[in-house]
Amino acid sequence: TVDSTLANGTVTVEGNATNANENDTVTFTATPDVGCGLMSVKVYNTADTGMEVKTSPSGNGQYTFTMPEYAVTITATFSKYYTVTYNSDDVTVNSDSVMNLDWVVVTPVEKVDYELVKVWWKATETAEAAENEITKNDQGKYQFAMPAYNVTVGATFTEKQPEPEQPDPEPEQPTTYTVTTSS
Repeated sequence: TVDSTLANGTVTVEGNATNANENDTVTFTATPDVGCGLMSVKVYNTADTGMEVKTSPSGNGQYTFTMPEYAVTITATFSKYYTVTYNSDDVTVNSDSVMNLDWVVVTPVEKVDYELVKVWWKATETAEAAENEITKNDQGKYQFAMPAYNVTVGATFTEKQPEPEQPDPEPEQPTTYTVTTSS
C-alpha cells in the first residue's frame, strides 16, 4: 500500500503492483512535485509502524526492497525548496535553493582592510525581520538549518582601524662616567 496522505509528491510502485509474494523484489519511485525535493522514504509493516523494511536506492528517486511475509506501507516525505538570497560581494552559500531543515553553509568573503563582525540570516519577506547571528560550528563553518520560508544571508564587516602611530622612542642616553685624575 502507498501512504494516501503524501504531500508535495507521489510514490508509484512498478507495474502498479498491489500484491507481491514473500521474497519478491519490489521497486517503487518517489517523485517530488515541481519546486519540491525528496527528504526520505520509509517502508514499514502496515500492522506495526515501528517495524521498518530495509530499502535500497537505485538512483533517480527509485528504490527497491525485498517483500517480507506481511503487508507493508510505503511512504515518503517531500519538502518545498526555499530561496536563499545573498550578496556575493559579502558571502557565498552552498546552494541558493534549499529544503526545510537542510543545512545552509555560508562563507564570508575576505575583504582587504575590513574585518568580519558577524555572519547572519533573516526572513526575506519581512523587511523588519531580525538578523539571526550564525556562529561557527566545530568544523569552522558558518551554517544553519533552513527554515520553512525564504531567507536572506549576509555578513557585516567593519573597516580596520590603522594601527596608531607610536612616537619615536627617546634616543638612548649615553652612559656617563666620572673620570678622576690625580694631580
